[in-house]
Amino acid sequence: MNVKKQMGKRIRQARENLGLTQEQLSARIDKSQDAISSYEKGTRGIQIAELPRLAQALDVTVTYFFGDLEPDQEAQSLLSQLPPERYRFAMDYLRMEVEYSKRNNDENDDVNGTDTV
Repeated sequence: MNVKKQMGKRIRQARENLGLTQEQLSARIDKSQDAISSYEKGTRGIQIAELPRLAQALDVTVTYFFGDLEPDQEAQSLLSQLPPERYRFAMDYLRMEVEYSKRNNDENDDVNGTDTV
């Protein structure tokens, strides 16, 4: 898949995830609905300088459009952008979420009678 088509697919996916129409997205980034349609079809490229505004309108990171980052790389990229005190807070929060998830899964395993090794 070429870059324009891949990016178009990601734009459409993010737009639909937010429940936006092409017209609503076009208003958010000051482009025509035809431009949004062309981006999504992969028949028209988007200027690199326009990606941050599009990402903000779709509540995603710029790297989302390229789809080449694994989730752990994306998480690391996001964490690295935080100031030190917010980084520590985010890491503490993630640790708590992992512990909660582990406890919750253990309780569900006991209830369901399943054992894991």
